Amino acid sequence: MSNRLFFVGMLLIFIGTLILIFSSILLALTNIGNVNVAGGALIMIGPIPILIGAGIPSVVLVFLIILMLTLMLLQLYLFLSFRKSSKSLEF
Repeated sequence: MSNRLFFVGMLLIFIGTLILIFSSILLALTNIGNVNVAGGALIMIGPIPILIGAGIPSVVLVFLIILMLTLMLLQLYLFLSFRKSSKSLEF
């Protein structure tokens, strides 16, 4: 059973990768004349996010991702610290 699930999972990943490759090639071939380029990147060094972006939409999107990641890390830290302190109170 687990071998079959592994095979199905790998097959889905492979099919998804092929769809992404073919759709990007198709998009590149249909929009040869009018191309707008925008992109962004997020580098996390510990708890410090570094934002690199070109184009307003990508900067806003990457900023929202940074905000969500920071809030999730804060929530995880508070959860783990509360869990650790509650275990020390038990007798």
